[in-house]
Amino acid sequence: MYTRLRYSRTNSYCMRNLMHASLQAKSKSRTLSIFLYVLLGGSLLITGCNLSYLMKQQGWSNNYALLEEARATDPSMIDGNVNTGGRGEIRPGYSTLHRTSEAYVLLPQPKLVSQIILLSRELQEGRFKGKRCELHIYQDKEWKLIDFFTINGMETVIRFPAIKTEQVRLRLPTWTKFDSMDKVVNRKNQDIITRKYYDFIPPEILEIEIYGPVETPTVHH
Repeated sequence: MYTRLRYSRTNSYCMRNLMHASLQAKSKSRTLSIFLYVLLGGSLLITGCNLSYLMKQQGWSNNYALLEEARATDPSMIDGNVNTGGRGEIRPGYSTLHRTSEAYVLLPQPKLVSQIILLSRELQEGRFKGKRCELHIYQDKEWKLIDFFTINGMETVIRFPAIKTEQVRLRLPTWTKFDSMDKVVNRKNQDIITRKYYDFIPPEILEIEIYGPVETPTVHH
């Protein structure tokens, strides 16, 4: 009887120790979790502040297309007035079934360029939806394809890694308008062939804006 009682007490004592140890382990685990959570939250906050700081440090230049002596395919494309616009030029020597137009901007001196904004009401129409456009930049005495882009409404923003240049070219789709029709006789079999002629019309561009990255100077207090 005595032996059984001592065994029972010993067993109860061990159980209490195990429960106490378990509670201590849970408490330490909870404390560690809270510590890690606070540490992670602090790291994210610091990272966010750094990113925010860097974003504030990065700005954009003034619109280079408005510089004095800048030129374009049509002066109305770079006059800073969205109520005026001009049309590009039909690309020569291209397939009559897939004519494209081109618009150029020539800056008075080379600039570091990394953003172009294209403004056009006509380009946002359904017939141009999904059409691929191209951005070319003149560098090292040759034209270089920088980016493919599609029209995103009236305002299309094109961003790319900064590159130094003084000439920018946008290659854009055109729309066709029926012009005239005539009939000719096929010399081989004397069949009458109907020929239709179309005008290829470049879309009107309201503005082409050109920007480069500018680092905002740090203010020391």
